[in-house]
Amino acid sequence: STSVLGLRYRNAQAGFQISVPIYTGGSITATERQSAASLSAARSDRELVLQKIRIQFETDWRMQAGLRERAGAAEAMVKAANEQKRAAELGVAAGVKTWADVGAAELLSARRQSDQVNLVQALLKAQSRLLSLLPIDDGSIDHWVGEVGRQSKQ
Repeated sequence: STSVLGLRYRNAQAGFQISVPIYTGGSITATERQSAASLSAARSDRELVLQKIRIQFETDWRMQAGLRERAGAAEAMVKAANEQKRAAELGVAAGVKTWADVGAAELLSARRQSDQVNLVQALLKAQSRLLSLLPIDDGSIDHWVGEVGRQSKQ
């Protein structure tokens, strides 16, 4: 190159560039933290669902066990009420009871039968809630439906 004054000189340049980030991995670290938080939330949700299922199972199991006992007692009470009705009818035939006594015995028998039906209905609801906790491909539901059908014919 030539300068304004007519001097000649030679120019050469050399250089390098360094890029040093101040903070690396910001978006990656944030994504990792978000993923870890999502995983933790999913685990907590899973534990909550498992706890709810456990509580539902224990409650329904106890309920159906108690209802089975009560349904058995209700059946015995229906038989006893029917015996009272029969005794009242025999008393009318013997002349020691009235038709009012027979009517009262029939009313008692009807009430006992109604109580028994309500208990069996509650028992079936509790059992169906228990069955809803089983996997779909479990064969227990077929056995249960068969038992319900058998009991309904009695």
